[in-house]
Amino acid sequence: MPGILRLRIEQPELTESLHSMDAEALERAPLAQIFGLLRDHLGVNFIDYKESTVARRVLRRVALLELGDLDGYVEYLRNNADELDQLYHDLLIGVTNFFRDTEAFAALEQHLRHRIQSKHDGEDFRVWVAGCATGQEAYSLAVLLDELAKECNYHGKIIITLPMPTGDRSPLLQREFMNAMLSAAFLRNV
Repeated sequence: MPGILRLRIEQPELTESLHSMDAEALERAPLAQIFGLLRDHLGVNFIDYKESTVARRVLRRVALLELGDLDGYVEYLRNNADELDQLYHDLLIGVTNFFRDTEAFAALEQHLRHRIQSKHDGEDFRVWVAGCATGQEAYSLAVLLDELAKECNYHGKIIITLPMPTGDRSPLLQREFMNAMLSAAFLRNV
């Protein structure tokens, strides 16, 4: 903790909003450079993440590694893919679980029931999941659709499309995604 406080005092530019910087300052900003490295390495863009959260997590990594400043951390990241992976995991916020928002899923259940009942036998039923970090929302939806299909005697194919990580590190991220789905912690609240 003392290392993080020292960095905040010595490098106030870290907490300066990236959105308020001009293009030249943005290119030099350590946080913007870190975002670029993460994007290039993992294919994930963190630019719209809450900057104070990202800054806190970056400062924590700098302090843990005892690097002293952000420029040193940027250089360290350039030469250390494992640290980019570690920072990526630190930046992810694990706030999801199966059927997390019961009210939303109840409303979704009613809407989907109506939509499934309006399908003709053999007609595909397609659903797109806009975002899914660990898959719990997508699997919650799959469980819900399976139950509704049985309840409504629907025999068509249900197709759920979800985004998969892309970029240089996508095989690593996809493997982590699949491993997460198989873990015991992932299956709580099912």
